[in-house]
Amino acid sequence: MHILPPIEDRIISRPGSHQGKIPQFVPDLTYDEFWEDFYIRINKILGLKFPLKGNAGTIDPYFGHFGTRFHPVTKTPHYFHVGIDILAPRETLVYPILEGIFEYSGFSSTNGKYVLLSHPEVQTDDGFNLWSIYMHLDRYTIKFTKYQKMLREMSFHNHPKIPLKTRRSIGSVGTTGDLRGMVPHLHLQIELRHRDKIIVLDGAKVFGLESKENKTSAIETIEGFENFCTDHAADLEEWKTVWDANK
Repeated sequence: MHILPPIEDRIISRPGSHQGKIPQFVPDLTYDEFWEDFYIRINKILGLKFPLKGNAGTIDPYFGHFGTRFHPVTKTPHYFHVGIDILAPRETLVYPILEGIFEYSGFSSTNGKYVLLSHPEVQTDDGFNLWSIYMHLDRYTIKFTKYQKMLREMSFHNHPKIPLKTRRSIGSVGTTGDLRGMVPHLHLQIELRHRDKIIVLDGAKVFGLESKENKTSAIETIEGFENFCTDHAADLEEWKTVWDANK
C-alpha cells in the first residue's frame, strides 16, 4: 500500500460546468508547493508507466493540456479540460499506467469507447484511491462476460476483481465519442476518488512532464477561434484536413 498525504482541504471545484453526476474537484494552486511535492512523490514512488509504449505520442499543445482551453467541439471558451490528450496514430496500443483492477469498459456518447481502472494500492491518508480512465479508444480489448456482469451487479460492483498488469494492452487509440473531426488521440484522466468526490490530477505533472497552458486558452469567441486557426494554418494542417473532411 502506498499512502499519500491528505488532500481534501487543498482542492477547489472544477471551474465551469461538466456533465458528470459526481462533483469534480481539481488541485487548489494556492497550495502550489504542496501540489508540486505531491506530484513529485507520485512520480517517484509509484513509477507510473506512460500509456503508450516508449512514450510514443505527445500532448496536444492546442487543446490537450490540463486546464483552460477553447473547446474545439462545443466551441466553448475557457472550458476547463481535466485530462491530457495524447496525440498518436489510430490503433496505437494503450496500456495501464499502473497495475490495477479492471472496473469497466463500454461506450458513451462523450467518452466514446473507454476503459476504467482502479488502483487500490494507492491511497491518500484521508481515504482517496487512485483511478485512471482511457477514452476515445478505437477499440477496447478487455470486458466483462455476461456472467461476470451479473456477479458485479449482485456484489455492488465489488466482484469479480480482475487484476491488470502494465504489460497488458487494454485498447487502442481512436476517435470514438463526441470528437467531431478531432485527430486520433488518447484522453487520459487520472483521478483520486472517495465517496461522492472525484479529484482530477494534472496528467502531465503525474508523469513528471512539463505542464503547459493550452494555446487556445485565451480565445473568447468562435470568430476568434476561426481567426486563430487561420493564423496557425501551417501548424494545424493535420487538424484542418480532418476538420474539412468532417464538415
